[in-house]
Amino acid sequence: MSNLTKVIRTQQDKIVELQAQLSKYREALQSMQGRYNKIQDIMEKHGLKYDNANDPMQKLFFTTYTELCEMEEIAKTALEGGKDE
Repeated sequence: MSNLTKVIRTQQDKIVELQAQLSKYREALQSMQGRYNKIQDIMEKHGLKYDNANDPMQKLFFTTYTELCEMEEIAKTALEGGKDE
């Protein structure tokens, strides 16, 4: 086997590894989609509302929910190939 053939096979192996990693990343990002809808459904099911900005627990929940929404938008942008809309 020539050196060139060895280099080509090594590069092909690296490409396969990177494609597997990319697939895992894509799955992770896709799993983040729709999370805020799930939280809204849970809140509705249990009659929970954000209606008192002075309540520390409601503030904490709202902040956490907002962070989750932002993470979902980041995942969506990444899945779309990094295009900002």
